[in-house]
Parts: sequence; structure tokens; C-alpha cells
Amino acid sequence: MTQGSALLQGEDRLHWLLGRLVHSYARLDLNIGLQLRSLSHYRAVDVDELLKPETSTFKPRLRRLRTLSLEVYGQRNRAAREAFERWFRRAEAARALRNNYAHGRWGLVSVQQPDLFIFVALSWVFDPEKMDPPVQLSLAELEEQVLEVESLGRDFLALQRTFESIAGLPVNGALREGS
Repeated sequence: MTQGSALLQGEDRLHWLLGRLVHSYARLDLNIGLQLRSLSHYRAVDVDELLKPETSTFKPRLRRLRTLSLEVYGQRNRAAREAFERWFRRAEAARALRNNYAHGRWGLVSVQQPDLFIFVALSWVFDPEKMDPPVQLSLAELEEQVLEVESLGRDFLALQRTFESIAGLPVNGALREGS
């Protein structure tokens, strides 16, 4: 393989991983909206404004889903509350990661290392003393981050299934016993 083709393969893989990240984040946002809509019915909360993509963003949807999830699943059970809190910290980290990566700049570290990139966050600060330092990231590390974002939707549903018996949500139109 020539050095030029190795560089192109590295850049292609970077772009493919960034595409997966953006796609996974969009899927997560969709699922957060669906869960928000579902849980809002049980708590008699209006979420319509949060579900307008033209005027609302991921962050307030995530914040409201956190509140509803903790009310529904975490009020009666400490383990559920802690598990959901951990999930929401991961989701917030994914939000920050996606925003940084989507708005920042990427560059190759060197032609000798086509799988190692530098990421520079979006900034208009030009004083080197005040600038955030660039971050060096391998394609393997980026792929780990992408896999984390991809797993968030599955993990939220798994949490719901794990703690649904304590939530008191209707099953087949009837409330669970003890609700």
C-alpha cells in the first residue's frame, strides 16, 4: 500500500466513524423524544414544545427525560435512580462529544501515522495561552467513543425493562399491583 492510499484510507475511516457518530446521535435523539412522549403521558406533562426540532434541541429533551425517568423509575428505588443517573451522565457526555466533534476541526498527525488524528475544538480564541490544546486521537479510540454512543439507546431500554416492575406503569391498559 502506498503512503497516499494509506492516508486516504485513514481519512475515509475517520469520516466513516464521524458519520456513524452523527447517525447514532440522531437515532438517540429520536429515541429520547419517543421515550419523552411515552413517559409524559403517565406523568400528565406537556412535552410538545420539546418535540419540535425547529425550535428545541437535544439538551432540554434530555433534561426533561431525566426528570421524568427519575420520577417514574427512581422515586421508589435507589438502585434504579443511581442506574438512570449513570445513564444520563453518559448521554450528556455523548451530547458534548458530538457537539465538539461536529463543530471542530480534524487533521492528520503525520503521514507516517495515518490512523492518528488531531482534533481542535471550535474556537475563535487566538491567544495560544488561552486556547484549548488539540487532542490527539487514534481511529481505535474514536471507534470506542462511537460504540458508546451507539449503545446508549439499547442501554436505556434495558434500564426500563430492568426497573419496569417498580414503576407502576400501565401494562395492557391496567396499572400494576401496588401502583
